[in-house]
Amino acid sequence: MSKARKVRGLIKRSGRRGIFALFWTLFLLALFWYDSRYGLIDGVSLFESPPRIHTRGLSGGSADSAGRIDGTRRPASGKPSAVPVKSAGTVRICTFNVKNYTATDRYVDGVWRSRYPKPASEKRAIRNILLDIDADILLLQEIGSEIYMDELLDSLAAEGLEYLYYVVASGTDPDRRLAIASKMEISQIYSSGDIVFAVGAELKSSPRGVLLARFEYPNLPGKFWFAGTLHLKSKFGAKKADGLFNAFRSAELSTLLGFARRKAGANPALLAGDFNDEPFEEHIFNVLKRENFSYIVQSDYRGRAYSYHWKRRSVNYIYDFFIANPQAKLLMSTPRVYGVDASASDHSAVYVDLKFPGADIAASN
Repeated sequence: MSKARKVRGLIKRSGRRGIFALFWTLFLLALFWYDSRYGLIDGVSLFESPPRIHTRGLSGGSADSAGRIDGTRRPASGKPSAVPVKSAGTVRICTFNVKNYTATDRYVDGVWRSRYPKPASEKRAIRNILLDIDADILLLQEIGSEIYMDELLDSLAAEGLEYLYYVVASGTDPDRRLAIASKMEISQIYSSGDIVFAVGAELKSSPRGVLLARFEYPNLPGKFWFAGTLHLKSKFGAKKADGLFNAFRSAELSTLLGFARRKAGANPALLAGDFNDEPFEEHIFNVLKRENFSYIVQSDYRGRAYSYHWKRRSVNYIYDFFIANPQAKLLMSTPRVYGVDASASDHSAVYVDLKFPGADIAASN
């Protein structure tokens, strides 16, 4: 065989191997793209490591078919409650930035303390608010690790309010995390982790991401809805050139809503938390509209919507609120702002009741 024929044969075989290698490379790239965008297994990416769903035992009472504990709303001690009692078949969800429920640098009684836990008086105020609201699902921001979440849930359980399931997210901010606690079983958890997005020509990551839980309808096994929490970047530390980090929060919110939208699909989905921006700000409003989420108008018992008090300038803002896709909006009542209690947090808890079709009938049976 001539050298020329050998060379041609080698090129031909190399070409077939090259085409085969190119095919598998493209296939794997497509698989990786689909997995990262939608998740291959039950909506979870092969490369995701979702936080663990912790299960807690009951210390007393019994759970009904929806996972709620028997008993009526427990008002905060010594304080008349403006919180309405839940009607049959409703699911109450509460979002609350519990302000540094962890060990961090802080002033305590006028003295600067390093890596100091949240004072007992503030924990008690947090506990009284949560006892008063008596939510079925808690969406929390600025909680520490599982140690602090267990501490909070243990203190609530000691006063009769039990949460059977909880999840604490992890992120680049190890001290101020997202968490979800629930009386109802969490069937699946999704966490965006340190998701990356573009701000101008730079790549940035969300320090806390979004934590999303999937729940089953109380009365329709196999039908699901989603609730999640987020905590967008603060304006604190922004320089004039940073524009209060508006572009950052806009890109962060868009990315996190895209993540939640893909996981939820056509199912009802709501998110709540500390947005560090008001819902009517143009850069926030436009993202919500583009991602097909809406701000759910809220108010306290006096008709006021604000949920955050900036003590330094004595200014109030609507920073904590609920947003929902069209499917979830149909289930939701008007969110209620509990009111800022400075002894607990500079943020107010906000809660909403969801009414599922036929759930009142199921609850009475």
